[in-house]
Amino acid sequence: MRKKIKLHIKDKRSSFGGNIKRPYFLFLEMGEKQFVFSNKVKAKKWLVTFENNLNTLTQELILNVPKLYTYNTLLSLNVDFPKQRQMREDLDFVMQRYWRLYNSDHVTSIGREINNIHFILEEQFDFYKKLLGKNSRNQTLLTQIKTEIKHIKYLKNDINVLFDVDKNLLSLGKVEKTKTINQSENYLRIA
Repeated sequence: MRKKIKLHIKDKRSSFGGNIKRPYFLFLEMGEKQFVFSNKVKAKKWLVTFENNLNTLTQELILNVPKLYTYNTLLSLNVDFPKQRQMREDLDFVMQRYWRLYNSDHVTSIGREINNIHFILEEQFDFYKKLLGKNSRNQTLLTQIKTEIKHIKYLKNDINVLFDVDKNLLSLGKVEKTKTINQSENYLRIA
């Protein structure tokens, strides 16, 4: 498995209607949003920082999957079998999507994948919180799950800050923002 999610800055000079003065661009969001860099060095420097932060947050997010497998096993007597099996299949799906992020050269939407992973993890933590809230015997596990929920929400905020590319890119200085189509803000924005 690759150790990093790889993104690429495109050279616009070779495309139709290319801009020679500002040739390097990064295509972001699921709609049409292009950020144009006039300097390839600055563009690559920003991209390396972005990739490093993205990889750190994604790896931190995926560390919650083994915890959920453990909760699935520990609470197997409290959950009916079809529900337990469905939750395990969801976790298997998360691991498959995570693997594709790192091993595919044609990831269509990194933001959507990370958002889906986060949604499934948060949904399962909430399920276990409700399940343990009904039973007063497992207060330690309930406290642990509440802590995990807080952690995953803080992680979501960090991911949203990372994907707020308007602010991140504008800090570079010479950045030109072109045509923007507003998309739903529920998705993390990178394609």
